[in-house]
Amino acid sequence: GGAKQVENLVWREGPVRERLTHALVHGITTFIEEDTEELRAQIMGDGGRPIEVIEGPLMDGMNVVGDLFGAGKMFLPQVVKSARVMKQAVAILIPYIEEEKRLHIASGGEAKAKGKIVMATVKGDVHDIGKNIVTVVLQCNNFEVANMGVMVPCAEILKRAKEEKADIVGLSGLITPSLEEMTYVAQEMQRDDYFRERQIPLMIGGATTSRVHTAVKIAPHYDGPVVYVPDASRSVSVASSLLSDESAKKFIQDLRDDYVRIREQHANKKASPTISLVAARKNRELIDWSTYVPEKPKFIGRRVFKNFALSDIAKYIDWTPFFQTWDLAGKFPAILDDEIVGVEARKVYADAQALLDKLIKGQWLQADAVVAFYPANSVDDDIVLYSDEARQHPLFVWHNLRQQSERPVVDGIRRPNRCLADYVAPKDSAVADYLGCFAVTTGHGVDKKVAEFQAKHDD
Repeated sequence: GGAKQVENLVWREGPVRERLTHALVHGITTFIEEDTEELRAQIMGDGGRPIEVIEGPLMDGMNVVGDLFGAGKMFLPQVVKSARVMKQAVAILIPYIEEEKRLHIASGGEAKAKGKIVMATVKGDVHDIGKNIVTVVLQCNNFEVANMGVMVPCAEILKRAKEEKADIVGLSGLITPSLEEMTYVAQEMQRDDYFRERQIPLMIGGATTSRVHTAVKIAPHYDGPVVYVPDASRSVSVASSLLSDESAKKFIQDLRDDYVRIREQHANKKASPTISLVAARKNRELIDWSTYVPEKPKFIGRRVFKNFALSDIAKYIDWTPFFQTWDLAGKFPAILDDEIVGVEARKVYADAQALLDKLIKGQWLQADAVVAFYPANSVDDDIVLYSDEARQHPLFVWHNLRQQSERPVVDGIRRPNRCLADYVAPKDSAVADYLGCFAVTTGHGVDKKVAEFQAKHDD
């Protein structure tokens, strides 16, 4: 055991810049405070600036992480650990960066910011490490940034941008649903005279974003400039170009020309053929309801279940989606012995088991559920839920979508264009059908624990 520990710490013998990069690439937080402080003191002792720690070894490390991840040689759990190292190092440097700015202004330096930017991780997304790095980099280059945090609804972003008289709005997101939310923000900016008339630029960034997606899915919804920013190092040049009196016009026109080319290339790709909604409804799933006798629920209405035992719930965890969330492909438990991702899968599984044990023993969360059964029948593509067996008073009408893609022909029969309403007995069938609903949560209490982790820069 002792020999292994010595071997693991050989990297500690290198120069501090190399140690910081190594710690970031390997997700090691053990020495991050002392190494960050050592390099900061060294750089500032030589007349440098604290931001150089971020722009140097930390960004070098993040670039290595990005390259390894892109090449499939590093997996998401490792990337998150690396980001945690970055976040803790930046937190150590921020007080020095702010003090440098204060002294600069006190000595008669330029106090006027180059521009004001409102930054937010969009609604539904909790990831903020990349956005926070961009915020620090912009602030160090004399931009004023209002960082709104994570899970920020569109209305709040636009309200804050107006209050701050922001020159630029910046959106960040790591998960795929964030892309749709960014499109929604662009649409709302177009609807709002304040943003449309002022042509306030919209910057887009985050792991799932791309130049093509921005050009095809987001930019067409807003008349103002919509700019994809690939990483933190580009944010300053993009923001400066957008707000420059001399170069903004050419920068924006070049951007629009580039997006036109991208959209034309995208449009030339073969699209899946679709049919009209009328035709799709004619090709619905045909079910013979004449012999169907629904199972009658034991109760009608809603029942609430409070405070399930977390230890009982833990026995039923399906671990395969857990690994999928971490971008580790394979089924549990076979994934633990996978030739490619097995080693990393075992690490993240061990981390999960340790955290789950703490969660259960500490009763961090409360698990609740609600179950309901209601009389129901379909009307075209809708499902109507009733308050009682008389079926005279609709409680809720559930509007559904129907597939409109051109369906394949198999064994001489065209596959149906399905809709969820097809599987509930139609009202005119005289079959008394039912629909069951449920919702569960283990989220009560999570805010407190999240705050604790955030306070340690370990979220």
